[in-house]
Order: sequence, then structure tokens, then C-alpha cells
Amino acid sequence: MTLSFMERVLLLRLLPREGSFDTLRQVHDLRLELALGDDEREAAGWRLVGEGTEQRATWDEDPMKDIPMDGTRRSVVVEALQKVNRDKTATPEMLPLWERFVESED
Repeated sequence: MTLSFMERVLLLRLLPREGSFDTLRQVHDLRLELALGDDEREAAGWRLVGEGTEQRATWDEDPMKDIPMDGTRRSVVVEALQKVNRDKTATPEMLPLWERFVESED
């Protein structure tokens, strides 16, 4: 599945930090593939702006990257998005991920 820079950043934040050993293996491997390498961040113009609690990341380009999403990986992402939905902690930036992963399954 082709994911944008922003989608990858959001997925890195959403993936669970706890779970079964099988889930944690999948999450570990997925995190490695989603990670934003130094060369990629530099090419995108990635930088931190602001200070303290107001600091945030921004970038100039939005490079796409193909990330394999088999059934198990997809299930982990869907579960993470459903948890955010249940907890009512979703943000507008997450909506495209919800549409791609959860609504597309219906």
C-alpha cells in the first residue's frame, strides 16, 4: 500500500506499544518500514518548528512509499484505528487512514 509521509507519521503514533508477542513482532517490523530515514527526511525538507510544548514537525515535500500491508499488519492498523475511535481521541488528520483501512473493509 502506498502511504504518504503524513500517513506514515500518524501510523507510527497509532501502533500499539503492548499486545501479544505475535502482534508486537508485526508492529516492530511495520515500525521499521514506516520509519522516516535521514535521507528521506532531508529530501522532504523535514524539520522541527516552534519551541517547548508548541514544537511540531513540518516538511516541504510529501514523498510516497510503498509499504507491504498483508492481512495481519492490516488487522493491527485497523484495531489501532478502532481503538482511537472508541476512545474518541481521533483527529482530523487520521480521517484518511480511517477511510483507507476501516471503511474500505465494509
